[in-house]
Amino acid sequence: MYGYRGNIFFILSMLFIVSSILPAGGKPDDNLESGTPLQLDQAKKPVEATAENTTQAKNMTPLPSVWETATTGQIAEVSGKVRRVGNDPLTVLIITDSADRDWYLDEAGTILLQSYEQKAIMVKGTVELKEMVLANGKKLGTRRILTDVTIIN
Repeated sequence: MYGYRGNIFFILSMLFIVSSILPAGGKPDDNLESGTPLQLDQAKKPVEATAENTTQAKNMTPLPSVWETATTGQIAEVSGKVRRVGNDPLTVLIITDSADRDWYLDEAGTILLQSYEQKAIMVKGTVELKEMVLANGKKLGTRRILTDVTIIN
């Protein structure tokens, strides 16, 4: 139906399938009987949790990010994508970092970075923390605002 090209494709695909199934020597493994499940050998045995492994895992906890430890007046370097959020006429520019956390910009930062919208950028600025509260008094969390923004690259 497809001519000789279809036959060549079929033969090559069958060779690929057979070669990917067979071990590196090209011969079937004599230890395997059809219908028996494969067993993990000793080299591929899962690692058991021990006190030493658990202690090593606890010691490898990641360092807290600037986002979590930011204080008002602190100088922070932030890299991420510049995005515009909100609804007209109340839109603002933010930088969304690799962990999907938003860093808001003040007016001067917005003017400086408006031509970088939807682009990756690294900036340096002073952090200002602003507690966000709804009209009913419910706290929404802390907004991190960058002021005195300068472009690093």
